[in-house]
Amino acid sequence: LQDVTGGFIKALVFGLLVAIICCYQGFYLHRRPGGFGAKGVSMATTSSVVISCVVVLVADYVLTSFLL
Repeated sequence: LQDVTGGFIKALVFGLLVAIICCYQGFYLHRRPGGFGAKGVSMATTSSVVISCVVVLVADYVLTSFLL
């Protein structure tokens, strides 16, 4: 039961982190040096994916150390 609870907590945290990061990158697209349009959207998407992957890996390490 503890493993299932830990899995639910991790899924919730990962989902929230990815959503917050992607929304932030999308909302502040106009501040990027790439500007508006397709180029700006592609840059924001790429940075969102990279940042999300790194943050999920770090969060997984931290959550695993707390939940063990």
